Amino acid sequence: MRPNLKRPEGKAPGGPTNFKKEIIIIAVADIIQFPSRDEKGIRFINDFVLAANARMHTVYHTSSKGDASWESTGDPDAFSREPKFATQHPGGTVEALEFLEDWTGVDSILLIGSCDKLGYIVEGTPCTPMQLVPSYTSNNEGTYFTLNWQADGKTSQFPGYYEGNLTFSEPIKATSNTIIVDGEIGKMVQLPSADTTAEISFSELNNVKHNDRITLIGGGGNDPYTLANGGTGTTIILKNGTNWTSLENSIITLRYYDAGATKYLIEENRK
Repeated sequence: MRPNLKRPEGKAPGGPTNFKKEIIIIAVADIIQFPSRDEKGIRFINDFVLAANARMHTVYHTSSKGDASWESTGDPDAFSREPKFATQHPGGTVEALEFLEDWTGVDSILLIGSCDKLGYIVEGTPCTPMQLVPSYTSNNEGTYFTLNWQADGKTSQFPGYYEGNLTFSEPIKATSNTIIVDGEIGKMVQLPSADTTAEISFSELNNVKHNDRITLIGGGGNDPYTLANGGTGTTIILKNGTNWTSLENSIITLRYYDAGATKYLIEENRK
């Protein structure tokens, strides 16, 4: 059934957007898993997973100048929109010019956060990436770079919404099939290569909250580790009870569910 559209919560839901002071950008070339959307087509259900040594990057901007507006066009049966985001970076530093040199012409994904929401609006996809088109102003009214990201083409898809893990450093590197997760360090785990099969288990889950996601990245080997239903301490629940094998660069995302005495890790998606 199609949904109704109710009034959003809050005293002034139609008020100005309070953007976070940093936006997040990801180079498309660094992505080995672009997250999929749920059945309603907006919320992402798994994580961005990046190649080895890659990470997400942040851009400080004058948040009051941020503009994530877009318009849609098209005749019936030909709907499309052109994603875009514009903002300003203050000053005229050499470091800002170096940033422009490195990022202009790079296919990118933007994660745009606001102070009144937990997640991020996502603009751009691998098929319709965002491209930076900058300009510069230096006069008696101000000194700043205008940062315009615009899509490399049009799309019929609306922006996505991401509440998954952010990657500003390399994944946690497990040394065996026994995994320790500390949510304050990270919730992505790179498994090692294995020549003798063994079942993956979670010995500790520290600083992990109900509804957090944990993503495992396969390490391969002649006889990779496997993840199966069940377990002690933390119960694993896999779709259709099908084991996951830690093949090189295979990925599984699990949702942490705290049921009090029993803790669960429930499969959301695998690749």
